[in-house]
Order: sequence, then C-alpha cells, then structure tokens
Amino acid sequence: MADWPMTFREAFCKYYECAPEEFVVRATRKALHRRARLLKPFILFFNPEHFKPDFEFLEHLGAARNWQQVHAALGAFESNNRLRGGLARNRFKLRASGRRASTLITRVLEEVLETTRSATTT
Repeated sequence: MADWPMTFREAFCKYYECAPEEFVVRATRKALHRRARLLKPFILFFNPEHFKPDFEFLEHLGAARNWQQVHAALGAFESNNRLRGGLARNRFKLRASGRRASTLITRVLEEVLETTRSATTT
C-alpha cells in the first residue's frame, strides 16, 4: 500500500489552515458524535480524563501515512471502546466516532492530495 506524501495531521492542517499544535483539538471537534460535542464542556468539567482515549486515537490518526495505519488506529480505538468504554462512551456515544473520523480523513486527503497533484503537474 502506497504511502501518502504527508501525514494525515499535515494534510488536515493544510486543509483547515491551522497550526499542527491545533490538530488534536480541531480534529476532535470534527470527529466527536454530535451529542458529545454539545456536552463536551460539562463532561470535561466532571471528568477531565473522559476524552483521553479520543485524543490518543486522533494522535495515532494524525501520524498515519497510509490507509493501513488508519485502519489499525480505527481497530484499536474500537476495541478499546468495547473493552473499557463504559456506559457513557458506548451506550450514549460520548466519544469520537470512527465513522466520522474515517469520513474526515477521506474528505481531507482527497482534496489535499488532488491539490498537491495539480500543483506539481502545472
């Protein structure tokens, strides 16, 4: 499987015009289930560690250079949620969504890689 010319973090930051240090915060906002986005301030107030697995998941995704690495991160995230997720993360989906993250990766990479290809051919 061919590697991308940049990490997902680099592509995301290029697409959203943000600094690499902002990646996890901005990607979390995009990847969280809707209700988790709404309740995030309250959840963090009562349980500051609640989103730690999501941040770690997004760090792994950010380092990905190919789909194999993305699928490995998604699989690990899903397994972790099943084993240690608990009621809030699993039943009420107060966590990042693997599907939303995957859709985000596809959208960002298609746009950024196409732009990169266009720039190199002209």
